[in-house]
Amino acid sequence: MSELQFKEKFIERYKKLTDWDAYCAECNKHIRKAIRINTIKISVKELKARLEKQNFKLTQIPWCKEGFWIEGDRTDLGNLLEHALGYFYVQEASS
Repeated sequence: MSELQFKEKFIERYKKLTDWDAYCAECNKHIRKAIRINTIKISVKELKARLEKQNFKLTQIPWCKEGFWIEGDRTDLGNLLEHALGYFYVQEASS
């Protein structure tokens, strides 16, 4: 992932408001992919088994029993049959 680039006026303004280096570091962090299972269509257990069979590594999101982080660099979530069938939604863990 390449580093974000900011316009000069933006930099000038935000350097006055916050710790600019810390802000840039946060902006350039990788955000973990997450999914929320649609339990109206499939159980957590069943979808978890289906995705693990396809070599996905899932980690439970502590505050959401239907939520999982997708570990690794998989980019094909939106192309999966399970996604097309509405079994899960790709979204931020905080959502």
